Amino acid sequence: MAMVEATPAYAQPVADVLAGLAAEPEAGLSSRQVATSRERYGANELAEAPAIPLWHKLAAQFKDLVIWILIAAAVISGLLGEWSDAIAIVAIVLLNGLLGFFQEERAEEALAALQKLSAPIAKVMRDGVLHSLPARELVPGDIVRLRPGDIIPADVKLLAGALTVDQSALTGESADADKATGAVLSSGSV
Repeated sequence: MAMVEATPAYAQPVADVLAGLAAEPEAGLSSRQVATSRERYGANELAEAPAIPLWHKLAAQFKDLVIWILIAAAVISGLLGEWSDAIAIVAIVLLNGLLGFFQEERAEEALAALQKLSAPIAKVMRDGVLHSLPARELVPGDIVRLRPGDIIPADVKLLAGALTVDQSALTGESADADKATGAVLSSGSV
């Protein structure tokens, strides 16, 4: 039996979206609704790619053509009895691989720390009180309050007002996009 998909929020009027999520525009969601929604949908964050095993990262340091040429030179030197040259070349290849591996690991750790520091904060109405929360804690139905300069912390439907949004990171377009309340797109337009 084929399942019928629900109409996406962007293709519904604001009142229908609020009713479907049982959200109150002034009070927001209740603590119980937030817990239920979080259990159902999880955190407001993109899934991370699976971690690459350390041995894959180390092996990747030895995939370069120049490295293979050096290894071939070390083998040829060894076959010719030039053991000191062969050992020196192998030592240089290993040192280069290890240095590249450790630099890559440190760069990934620094990037992860920067991502934690730059996590957006959202101003959300819950139980009738305005809270400042990490954007990852948002759930469908949350009423988010935006002020000029705020980062929009999730996919939201505008309830009141109008916005001009820089969405170049999302669409690649350099021009800002105007957003207004009451916009209802057809479900095939996104």
